[in-house]
Amino acid sequence: MVAYQGNWFGTALGVANLHQKLIAMENITLPHSETQIVVDLLVKRLGRCTIFAFGYSNNTTSVSNLLSTQVNSGATRHHFDHLVFSSKASPNGASNIANALAEQTGKTITVSVLLHKVD
Repeated sequence: MVAYQGNWFGTALGVANLHQKLIAMENITLPHSETQIVVDLLVKRLGRCTIFAFGYSNNTTSVSNLLSTQVNSGATRHHFDHLVFSSKASPNGASNIANALAEQTGKTITVSVLLHKVD
């Protein structure tokens, strides 16, 4: 797979030089347990579906106390970007799934869902 990096629209590069800007996409390594939570929720809500993960990020927050010299490690937050093809789609389905996941996990796992209905 390849991805285009940069914006060639409106520049002098044009389509002829577009091939020079194509780069290989990086592999995404997903954490198993968090990914399973997301997939289980999607399957529970949508039934049989096809899920493409096209983005993932995580960050760890640390909490420190002014009265203590120790730093307490906080929670790691995971965010997934998914494209989902399903025969079951409803208005606000993607946002309902995202909200349900955030509530279920205390906002430690979030997801952006692009939901496409297929026949």
